[in-house]
Amino acid sequence: MTPDVVSTIRNLSRASNEFVYGISKPYVPEMIKLRGGSMLKALVDKMNYKIACNQPENDNSHHCKWIQNLKYYAYSAHDTTIAALLTTFGDEQRVIRGGLPHYTASLAIELWNIDGLGPAIKILFHSAFHHNYHVITDFTKGCPIGQEFCPLDVFIRRSRKFLPSDNIENDCVPKFAKKYIKRSDSFAY
Repeated sequence: MTPDVVSTIRNLSRASNEFVYGISKPYVPEMIKLRGGSMLKALVDKMNYKIACNQPENDNSHHCKWIQNLKYYAYSAHDTTIAALLTTFGDEQRVIRGGLPHYTASLAIELWNIDGLGPAIKILFHSAFHHNYHVITDFTKGCPIGQEFCPLDVFIRRSRKFLPSDNIENDCVPKFAKKYIKRSDSFAY
């Protein structure tokens, strides 16, 4: 293959990924929600659960015992899942600069309770096994620029448009088709 062919293939691959993840022009938040929203929702739900379970009134709740002292909770994910989650942050181009994250790339989202700020998150990115984690919180659209932490309520508010509803099936129906589709249980016809 010539360098021109390789360059063309890379450009087509990048354009395809941008379309699939909803970050091409036009910007499609519905695609971002469908691709990365489920992981984002799982993370937000787990953080909210941790905070609720650490309230004094829940000290003896049997539903909270497992998470109250938990310091680390992890998901294993492919590069495509990491890319999809990054699109929900709105910082994928600044973090991975086109294409997909490298094999062994990872994200860490830390939940902190900071005096004077309250619950806040810190987002870190690890581009490959031979690199260190670096903070990308301030790249996240809607979070304070130049800050290491984003207040959790600010992060959740800016993330709402990417969180899927409890009926993901309905989220998958194209907007223009919703008025033409009748629903009965889980079947569309």
